[in-house]
Amino acid sequence: MIRFSTITFSPFITLATTSKGLCYLQPSLTEEAGLTTLRHYIALSSSSLHILTKQPNKLLIQALQEVRSYPTRSLTHFTTPLDLSLSRATDFQRRVWQALLLIPFGTTQTYSQVACTINSPKSYRAVGSANRKNPIYLLIPCHRVVAVVGLGGYSGGLEMKELLLQLEQ
Repeated sequence: MIRFSTITFSPFITLATTSKGLCYLQPSLTEEAGLTTLRHYIALSSSSLHILTKQPNKLLIQALQEVRSYPTRSLTHFTTPLDLSLSRATDFQRRVWQALLLIPFGTTQTYSQVACTINSPKSYRAVGSANRKNPIYLLIPCHRVVAVVGLGGYSGGLEMKELLLQLEQ
């Protein structure tokens, strides 16, 4: 069973948890769009049937509390367990996401630096591609990865990336 919720945060964030941890956190323009994207993600990610429910569990409550604390800077390290089992991620993508978890709050790294961190120094473009497929925005902090010159890209839009980086300053 996958439990989900949406919260208002420039303008909405849709969160979902399994019994193991947070499996999805993405921005959306509307609550309905967020739920549609979540359903699509689950359908692409799994061959088994998953029931969606708005009944929160302990993990969803923890994730909601942490995400709500993020803009106030009262939280600089997330502790909600993550569950990437639905992601259909490649080994490379998982290595990139693990490297992103090591980037401290308030700091950035370039795509090249992340590529070097995972011992694949020529794969900086693939790092950007892995960032775009990150299903757990904020907690796997792909917004902290920037180009050598400028912000680089961001699936949530460059305005959102800039906002998140400013929040961490």
